[in-house]
Amino acid sequence: MRTLLKDWRSRFPWIEPVAATYRPEMPKASTVYCGALNKFNLHLFLEFQHNAKPWAVGDFTVNVVFSRQMGAPSRWIGRDLEEDPEGSHRLGTLLFRKDKWWALRPNDNRYGIVWRPVSYASANVVEQAVEDVSKDVEQFFEKINQRAG
Repeated sequence: MRTLLKDWRSRFPWIEPVAATYRPEMPKASTVYCGALNKFNLHLFLEFQHNAKPWAVGDFTVNVVFSRQMGAPSRWIGRDLEEDPEGSHRLGTLLFRKDKWWALRPNDNRYGIVWRPVSYASANVVEQAVEDVSKDVEQFFEKINQRAG
């Protein structure tokens, strides 16, 4: 998260870490606030969900959370992005129609889509992941017309 937030200070300067944990699925340590300037006029949060399985340490996905209020949405599971986006959605599903996970360490997990670095021997695995996540987030922002503020 540190490397991601450092990169995003210049790439997405309006995004900021949340000040509190809104619910267990939106922990302070891995949730950021993106504002409410999007085509839905809803508060937008990105939550980085780390895989809790011992054989998948280092895997994470990104949950997109829309809320009518500043904080947790009134319902957790999002239903339809266009009709009523409130709730949590997977970034990969919204962009690619398949769940997407990033694997920072080698493993055999096969989710819908798995991002892996060119080489795990490379010293910049985290930076490669940040670049890929940022590309997907930027694409999602364009899709929902998310703007700074």
